[in-house]
Amino acid sequence: MKLYFYKNNKKVTTYTYELLKHIAKKNNHEVVETPKEADLCCMTLTSLLEIDNLRIFRNRYKKSKIIIGGHACNSPAALLRYCDYVNLGQGFQFFSECSDIEDIKEKGYIVTREKRKGKFSQYINWDAIPLVQISKRSYSILYSVGCRMNCKFCLTSAINKYQVCPNKTKIYKAKRYAAGKQLYLITNDFDGGVDVKRNVSDIRVQEYLKNPDNYDDIKLLRLGVECVLEENRKKLGKNITNDELKELFKVTKSKNKRMNLFYMAGLETTEEWETMAELLDQDYGGKPKMGLVLNYFDPQALTKMEGYDLTTIKEINIPHIKRILKLKSARILIFRDLKIAPYNAMKSSLLSRCNENQVDDILELKKRKHKRMGDFFSDAELMGMGDMLKGKSESGMEIEV
Repeated sequence: MKLYFYKNNKKVTTYTYELLKHIAKKNNHEVVETPKEADLCCMTLTSLLEIDNLRIFRNRYKKSKIIIGGHACNSPAALLRYCDYVNLGQGFQFFSECSDIEDIKEKGYIVTREKRKGKFSQYINWDAIPLVQISKRSYSILYSVGCRMNCKFCLTSAINKYQVCPNKTKIYKAKRYAAGKQLYLITNDFDGGVDVKRNVSDIRVQEYLKNPDNYDDIKLLRLGVECVLEENRKKLGKNITNDELKELFKVTKSKNKRMNLFYMAGLETTEEWETMAELLDQDYGGKPKMGLVLNYFDPQALTKMEGYDLTTIKEINIPHIKRILKLKSARILIFRDLKIAPYNAMKSSLLSRCNENQVDDILELKKRKHKRMGDFFSDAELMGMGDMLKGKSESGMEIEV
């Protein structure tokens, strides 16, 4: 087939974009430069909030056949509003098994408006994985997919079988080839057995505390905490205790270690967020910085929390929380503190629950400026989204992982 691969930013390459082109060529497909030349246009979406990119592309190329892959395919019904096919899971089977348009329709991992039942493909041809130069000074290679933790809110572990590259020799060859430059292993669950110099490490709190000396060369630690209350972390499958967080703050301070902590807003009140200050030592030095990366919780289809009631989401006063934490520790830096609001997360959840006939209404809801939660809920109710707000899926899809 002649395949066109969509790229959102033509000046910046990504590993996924280069990987898909590579395996397409390996399977004797022709990669073309414009949509009009292609038998099929391929687009990867990591989030349902990127659906605007798909809508714009569809409106520009009305006659083109479009297939979507990526993280957002956990909710294919919404995507089918603007595309012809959705590939569930990994793309390796698609590129190896489909030589023309007619091959696509009956594959078990492909869904369409007419074929609404499918199962995620988990097959990865690890021998075909390329090392990709992302910039002058950096290379990337896929090392693992999925996650062993299976947190209840996590889409990554919900739709991906946990797999690690079995070919360690390939990784070591990549390391030698990228000598003197930065090699990024694309992974959600780093295996310390592969010794690759990194500037950034995604790591669990408990794993870091086992042996913090192992991470002395890492410039930035990225750790998922998710909730400020210990009991809520436990409910989500993120069993991090308050004592472990206190130890984390103490150790990273003593080792002059920068870190970003990822939290989900919406599950706790502003007053409950204030209790986080109790875990911090008094500190006016401000170094090293400790970034809090906030996003509002958006329960997604196929996760264990897909039916969560959006009307119970709690809006928090982020500038107030920032002041409280700053009074205790000048290390704290809250990202997106003036821009974050619950409404985008809610729209993402609504898109994951809707069918293709409801997408435009949700995107219309997206255009409105909501200053209060009540305004958002009222608008959503008026547009017939009351059941979806409560967690009911109207997608009509039967999807297996």
